[in-house]
Amino acid sequence: MADYTYDASRKDVDTADRSQWWQKGDAPKHESAFSAVRWIERHQAYKLEALRAFISLYGNRRVLGLDPGSYAGDDQKRRRRPRLNICKSATDTVTAKIAKERPRPRPVTDGGDYSLQRAAKQLGKFIDGVFYANKVYDQAPSVFRDGCIAAVGWMHGWGDRDAAEVKVERVFPGEMVWDDAEAYNGMPRTLYRHRYLPREVAAGRWHKKRLDVERAPAAKSGMVAIHRADMIEIVESWHLPSAPGADDGAYIACTPNATLESRKWKRGGFPFAMFFWSDPVMGLAGDGLVEQLAGIHVSLNKHIEAVESLLGLWGKVWVFVSGAANVSKQHLTNELDTIITYDGDKPPTISAPSVVPPDLRQQIALLLEEGYALAGISQMSARAQKPAGLNSGAALREHADIESDRFATTHQAYEQLFLDIAEIVIDEAEELYAGHIDVQARAPGRKFVESVKWGDVSLKRNQYELTMYPTSMLPKTPAGRFAMVQEWIQAGFVSREEGMRLMDMPDLDEAQSLWTAFMDDIDALIESFLHDAPLDGDEVDDLYDPPEAIQFLEWGVNRMKSAYLRGKHEGVPQERLSLLLRWMQEAQALATPPPQPMQPGAPPASPGGPAEMPQPPGPPAQMPPV
Repeated sequence: MADYTYDASRKDVDTADRSQWWQKGDAPKHESAFSAVRWIERHQAYKLEALRAFISLYGNRRVLGLDPGSYAGDDQKRRRRPRLNICKSATDTVTAKIAKERPRPRPVTDGGDYSLQRAAKQLGKFIDGVFYANKVYDQAPSVFRDGCIAAVGWMHGWGDRDAAEVKVERVFPGEMVWDDAEAYNGMPRTLYRHRYLPREVAAGRWHKKRLDVERAPAAKSGMVAIHRADMIEIVESWHLPSAPGADDGAYIACTPNATLESRKWKRGGFPFAMFFWSDPVMGLAGDGLVEQLAGIHVSLNKHIEAVESLLGLWGKVWVFVSGAANVSKQHLTNELDTIITYDGDKPPTISAPSVVPPDLRQQIALLLEEGYALAGISQMSARAQKPAGLNSGAALREHADIESDRFATTHQAYEQLFLDIAEIVIDEAEELYAGHIDVQARAPGRKFVESVKWGDVSLKRNQYELTMYPTSMLPKTPAGRFAMVQEWIQAGFVSREEGMRLMDMPDLDEAQSLWTAFMDDIDALIESFLHDAPLDGDEVDDLYDPPEAIQFLEWGVNRMKSAYLRGKHEGVPQERLSLLLRWMQEAQALATPPPQPMQPGAPPASPGGPAEMPQPPGPPAQMPPV
């Protein structure tokens, strides 16, 4: 086992100040923080070198460095690129298969009353709003791809006190620094983010230290200033408390010559959500997909290069002519219908030999198959093709299920990424609120955008659990979705109107909105009666909207009954339940025709219930073809 004890007599050991930055008290901490980062980057350079190599493999171009001044410095015209990039093909295919999902974290109360359930629903809308504002679902596929390339993909959540917002951003893996010795058993206690920022951006974020930012030295790539861009180095570091409630956690943001921000860090985790392609046996990071495919990628391209060399040397047409035939070489041209004269009874013969050995072709095919199998996909998936003979919706779903089983743990890791982001969003909102900053998020709804303030959520951590809202079990392709919805309608699981809702296809949106408008109308009333907050100065009764004869009252009454019974058991206040009862009573009265005046000599009407109400029109018996 390696010995991590420092020996000052060794020449290869840095003899600079080794005191930890979080132990400096009120003394300047920036020198210790930068010294620690540079020591780790120098003595554990293998991590950065491996990342550079994997990025080169994926991007099909040689990357010279990972800083702003060297990553794009290679002359691509002077280098031959690999013929077939299986690393990129497999990574992009897996990313398209898994990262297309949009998992939604949801807070769930354990037997909570109506007020807790309503607060949990507001918290879910708040999380949705932060995700929407930061385009989390647009950034997440890049984080997933980072995990395939660098073994770990990173997202950083932080509270912007000036904008009163929670920000979430993807982090380039090369910016994250940690000591492998400290991460021996998994997560380290100290994490660094070493990055380059434009000077004006850094001055805007740490505006209270604008003068220190302006005095920061320009970032350099090696010993050369980074082109014309005015970039500076920023190090942020988080040191976790030694135990819950301990006071030794700390955070710092600094330049090489000044501390921009320093404060206590009380949380038990870092403000980073991570996606791991594979779980490590030791340390923080395991293997990425590109690292797993690197050997196959190199071998495959060597074999392809051998094939090209053979074809270049021998892969041409050979013409054998007898010396006594007196055939002029000038007659051997590419023109059609050429007449060649020759002497003797032996005409020239043409030969196009196969110069590539069958074993070489088989080896290339085997390497391709093994590479895609290692990634858990087929070559047909990488080419966006379906196997021949799979035409029915059921067959396509079964094929997709078989391939998806390979990614079960990867799906779970991707969902965990969103749960971790949601936890960070909550932590940052709580911290801002403790500093008298009430974060407001705008959550997109089905019909409009709703603003939710953190101060209105008012849920304690022990009152709920964050869980993953299940993603749709419907297929993602139009043909597969159409087939499954048709099966559900035929089996009686859903009505035709509900089937139209489930189709959720842009081409059918207009027709769907008309066919299901009567359902959306009643559901909007129920949502308003049970959950909408009255306007300033209004009462709950002011939310009431009476039924109209044009509405489909019988269906609405049944829907209201279901909402009433569920709300009764969930502890919905009686004043809100009374709105449902009132609507049902008025709807039944409106649907019952008034008694007709009796004509002289006419027999009395037979007793009976109200006249049957008209049924809402549904879509045609056959769903429109996809």
